[in-house]
Amino acid sequence: MRLQCLVAITGFVYTALGNPSKTEDYQGPTVSTKNGTYGGIYLPTYDQDLFLGVRYAQKVVRFKRAEPINETWDDVQSVTEYKEHCYGYGIDWTGPNADWSGYPMSEDCLYLNIIRPSGLPNTSKLPVALWIHGGGFNKGGGSDKRYNYTYAVQDSVNLGKPFIGITINYRLSVWGWLMGKEASEAGSVNLGYHDMRQSLRWVNENIAAFGGDPTKVTIVGESCGAEALAAQMLAYNDTVGTSGAVPCLSTLPFDEINNAVNVSRIGPWVPVMDGDFIQDYPSNQFRDGRFVQVPILIGSNTDEGGYFRGLRGNANISILNTDDDFKAMVRPIFADNVKDTTGKSIDELVDELALLYPNIQSVGIPNLQSWPVAIDENTPDLQYTGLQDRRGNALGGDTTNIAWRRKSNIFWSDHGIPNWSYRFDATPDGIPPNVSAAHFLEVAYVFDDVPGEGYRLKPLVSGGNRAIAKLVSEAWINMINDLDPNGGSVQPTWPIYNKTAGGGVGQNMVFDVNGSFIEYDDFRAEALKWFDDHFLDVWGT
Repeated sequence: MRLQCLVAITGFVYTALGNPSKTEDYQGPTVSTKNGTYGGIYLPTYDQDLFLGVRYAQKVVRFKRAEPINETWDDVQSVTEYKEHCYGYGIDWTGPNADWSGYPMSEDCLYLNIIRPSGLPNTSKLPVALWIHGGGFNKGGGSDKRYNYTYAVQDSVNLGKPFIGITINYRLSVWGWLMGKEASEAGSVNLGYHDMRQSLRWVNENIAAFGGDPTKVTIVGESCGAEALAAQMLAYNDTVGTSGAVPCLSTLPFDEINNAVNVSRIGPWVPVMDGDFIQDYPSNQFRDGRFVQVPILIGSNTDEGGYFRGLRGNANISILNTDDDFKAMVRPIFADNVKDTTGKSIDELVDELALLYPNIQSVGIPNLQSWPVAIDENTPDLQYTGLQDRRGNALGGDTTNIAWRRKSNIFWSDHGIPNWSYRFDATPDGIPPNVSAAHFLEVAYVFDDVPGEGYRLKPLVSGGNRAIAKLVSEAWINMINDLDPNGGSVQPTWPIYNKTAGGGVGQNMVFDVNGSFIEYDDFRAEALKWFDDHFLDVWGT
């Protein structure tokens, strides 16, 4: 299977799941695989076939790795409705325009959804895009309406570069990211990563029957989905151990664990280095070239940090008014033993970051171009933000997203692998200007979601936003088909990221409604270089 990675739907179809029926009696599109025949639903408005709620692994066994489908059937298995999300927790705040509530959840949740141009023979060999959703490994699902591939697939047909779109579920929170010695010995850590890997195995074995090419699979991810995409490139060994604590948890009633997670503040439940799926610190593996070396397209949004409100949640700080507030927000970044790895105390490291992120509004987030308001005592809603809000947001966005993006491009450049970088600087309609181009908000453009599926207000109403959506969608379609985002109407020409071009950094495509352009990737250079120097000794990654 060829994997190439990007950062990086008319309405969702919900119908009653029919009983198995004879192939000759089934009225919708059918596809025969080695396990049996699937029956989907035809979407006449877009001339597409949808196969929804396709099981890619056996029924979930709690805290066990996903296993391949081991059954066959003779009649048509109807796959015409989206299935439940995996159990997750927390509020999915992706802007005041998000409409995320109301998705049912289940422990048995390892399903995927396929959207393709209609009537493909199994000899078509179309490229495939597989979307891994974000949500901090704690929430989300492949049936989220905002991830409807219908519009992007339609764009691909119009461009003469058709592809097949797939979205998946994977286990979340404690159910997919159990931690601890006993869990590690039992092979029960990083189960969400193993779910993703099993979905890729299923695609490799079955997508040809749907008209796809198993050698041309692109993984597309956003937020933690992009992090997961990187993890799939790291080599690992299939080893399973046994222990006592995990079997105990496996037999507890679901509600006991669910209630404990809901009321506790233990966590977050996230991936860990286990010597198996993740064998070494990722920065070591990428530095040494110990990963699947394929082209990537990766980017971040100008105002990433506004989504995370800096890092205030880590320090139980609601507003930033003073230097002391800022430093209190920064302190939880560092582990108690950080002096052992850096030779510096926490206070010294906090002071370094305070100097690198000065309280200067013109270099903070949201940027003054998007929100030309100088924050002062008369700024509305100041009680929720603070006088140093922009300062905290700049650090928060760099810590959680931008520093990792730049480092990834530099790693790929070091190894001579084609890679492209973008800075997304557009704001969807319905988003307040003080939010600007925050985390996640590019997703509507990637899926070219003009009808606004999954949003309270349509995000792509203005001509400028619709034009950017067409540009972004076409670039992604080019990457899926050609391993290069350039071509067609994508302008300006998007250069490969070459760190020698800008004295240690490459160039970004900047998506801007006033005209997209190319820039050197050198904003906040000194601060981001600090992160580059400290990935391993501060974060252990």
